Amino acid sequence: MNDAPRSLRELQAWMQAALMHPLGPEAHSSATEITAAILPSASQSACARLNVYHHAYYARLIGCLRALLPATAELLGDEAFAALGAAYLERFPSTSYTLNQLADRLLEFIALTHPRANVVTDAPPNWSDFLRDLVRLELVIDAVFDGPGGEDEPPLDMAALGTLAASDAAGLRLRFVPSAQLLEFAFPINDYYTAYRRGEHPPLPAPQPTYTAIYRQAYVVRRYPLELAEFRLLSVLSTGGSLGEALASAHQVFTADIAPFEAAIFGWLRDAVAAGLIVQAVRLA
Repeated sequence: MNDAPRSLRELQAWMQAALMHPLGPEAHSSATEITAAILPSASQSACARLNVYHHAYYARLIGCLRALLPATAELLGDEAFAALGAAYLERFPSTSYTLNQLADRLLEFIALTHPRANVVTDAPPNWSDFLRDLVRLELVIDAVFDGPGGEDEPPLDMAALGTLAASDAAGLRLRFVPSAQLLEFAFPINDYYTAYRRGEHPPLPAPQPTYTAIYRQAYVVRRYPLELAEFRLLSVLSTGGSLGEALASAHQVFTADIAPFEAAIFGWLRDAVAAGLIVQAVRLA
C-alpha cells in the first residue's frame, strides 16, 4: 500500500493484513502509511496502537495452540511454548477462516527446526523426536475427537469368527472403526501422556519403540496400547489386507512357537473387537 486507504473496504483489507503480518504492522507498512490510516491517542502513537491489536491477535492464536496441545505446553513451559508458537506462526501464518487448521503444519515446522536423530549413524532418538511424538499424539487425539466415530456401528460377533475354518478365516478382511489411527512412536509416549492426564509431572522417558491405536468410541477418544506383532497385524488389516496377510506380517516379528502365536492372535482380535476397534468382518469371494 503506497497511499492511505481511500474507502472503508480498502481500510479493512489493509488493517487485516497489517494486524496479521507475522512480523507486525511495521513490517507490512511504513510508519507514514500507518499514521495516515490510524490516529494516535494521547499516550500512544498510531504504530503503538496498531501493535496492541497485533499482539492480541497472535496471543489468541498461541492460546489456541496451547489448548490443542496442553501436554506439550506443560512440557515446554509457558515461555518456550509461546516462542515455539510464535516461530511457527511466523513461518506458517494462519490463512484459513477456521482455527481447526491452525496446527496443520506444526509437525512440518518441528521437522524443519528440530531435526531428528542422525539415522545414518544410528544415533538414538533425541529430545526433538520426543517433542515430535508428543505433538503428533495430541494432534491425532484432536483429529479423532472431531472425526467420524463408531457410535452407530453394530458390534462384531467374535464367537462367529471363531467357528470359521482356517482357510475361510485367512480370507477375511476386517473393517476398523472409521476414526482409527495406528501410530508408532520412538518413546513410550502413551504412558507419558497418561501420567500427564493423571495430573502427574512425569520425567522424560528413555527411548523405546511403542505402538498405539487411537480411535473414538461412545464419543470418547480411546488410546489402545499395542505390542509390535499386534501392531503389524492390525496395520495390515487397517489398510485392507486380508487376515492371512496380516498373520504373515505379524509372525515375522513374533518370536515364540506357533501355538502361542495362534493364541496371541485370537486374544488380540478378541480384545480389539471388545474394545470397539474392529467393527466388521467381510469374507472375500
